Amino acid sequence: MNGSVGEDIKFKYDIFAGGYRNTIWLPLGPVGFVGTEVPYFQEQINSLYSFDHAYHGKYNVAVGGAIRASYKTFFEVGAGIFRPKKETIPVKVHIPDDDLFNDFAQTTTVIDNGYERPTYGFNAKVQYNNTRLIGEWWKGNWKNDPILFNYEGDDIPLSTGGDVALEGSFVELSHRLNKFTPYLRYEDQLTIDVEYTRYTIGVNYKPSFTQTVKLEYLLYDHESGQVNGLVGTLIYSF
Repeated sequence: MNGSVGEDIKFKYDIFAGGYRNTIWLPLGPVGFVGTEVPYFQEQINSLYSFDHAYHGKYNVAVGGAIRASYKTFFEVGAGIFRPKKETIPVKVHIPDDDLFNDFAQTTTVIDNGYERPTYGFNAKVQYNNTRLIGEWWKGNWKNDPILFNYEGDDIPLSTGGDVALEGSFVELSHRLNKFTPYLRYEDQLTIDVEYTRYTIGVNYKPSFTQTVKLEYLLYDHESGQVNGLVGTLIYSF
């Protein structure tokens, strides 16, 4: 359900409930890197935990909503919340040598673990003529059950459970010049034990409603090193 009240000063709302499928960490974009940043950087730092790929496509249900206030086309600010049902997630766990006891052999296993993940965020937009500044900040509070490793019939606790903070934010500045729109974008993401920053500088060229050409340079900054590349995209719309 959605609606709005007012004209120059407008208040908008959206409320939703329904099902969805998780499409987390799918290989997208240039050479399949965009969308897989977190597992890539987890490998670089030898992370003990990550989601198993069996999580892709898992079905869940959720409720949520958003409210926004705007003044003409100049300014808009909003807030939203997303509350999914508690779900069971397959977690890939890496256990190092001798971690549980002496002579314990290194192993990697998948353990089903219960998670809740309420998420909320805020966003804003400022626009003057053809110049636009947009931004968003969100935070997720992952509430996970203790991770138990079954060894010879006994459940050995690998983690006590609790809350894991997830955060993300971005700011983007753009200015349209006829059919060209250059833009700058800054993003930061904290996911479990991985935090990285992505910088983007690019330009959109839109010769017609159905065609868009995009050229952008991406730079990822992470404690394990930097990843960068020049990306070209051709988009057909209908």
